[in-house]
Amino acid sequence: MIEAFEEEVAKRGLADQVDILTTGCHGFCERGPVVVIKPQGIFYERMQVKDVASVVEETLVKGTVVEHLLYKDPGTGEKIVHEHDVPFYKLQQREILSMNGLIDPTSIDDYIAVGGYGALVKALYE
Repeated sequence: MIEAFEEEVAKRGLADQVDILTTGCHGFCERGPVVVIKPQGIFYERMQVKDVASVVEETLVKGTVVEHLLYKDPGTGEKIVHEHDVPFYKLQQREILSMNGLIDPTSIDDYIAVGGYGALVKALYE
């Protein structure tokens, strides 16, 4: 899926405007794979490679949402656009996963940039 996003973004000349990050699980695994468009926080569930072109066109180019990929609240039937409004996430205060979606979990540089290894430095030098 990442490759499909990279190709589609490049094809539309958006590579210098869009960062594509691999993330760990967002916690709502039964709805995955998920894609969250930042900074708006648009939450797309059950993504497939065939959906990538429409997400890039509709959301990144036109600024609209792809309705059929939005989470549907089983209690109300309401389509929910933003990740923070999904009932699963709504009352969570994310401590351990607070950087999920903001940094690449495979990048040591990203980890260090957000204070990774800070406890080790403190233990060794303070």
